[in-house]
Amino acid sequence: MAFFILKKPAFITFNMEKYSENMSLMSKHQILSNGNTSNASLVKHRNGKWYIKYGNVLLEMKDVKCKEMTISKINHDVGTFVEKVNCKWFLQNTANL
Repeated sequence: MAFFILKKPAFITFNMEKYSENMSLMSKHQILSNGNTSNASLVKHRNGKWYIKYGNVLLEMKDVKCKEMTISKINHDVGTFVEKVNCKWFLQNTANL
């Protein structure tokens, strides 16, 4: 199981309900989901780098240093340790495929 910490850049819109239909969103990527299906996926390219693929656009995930963090999940009032994380990823807008 892999965990990714993402800092959402301004050019990605996750929730389209906030925007009216009249607003121009031509420069924004719309990451949408319907139940368990999404129009974006996490892929590993031939060059070994990780990307979020949105249509024919690849958003590169750049590894940056961070302090070690612990990921845990809370079930009712009990916390369970899941995994330690020692890096985080930022998205970079890259050229189309």
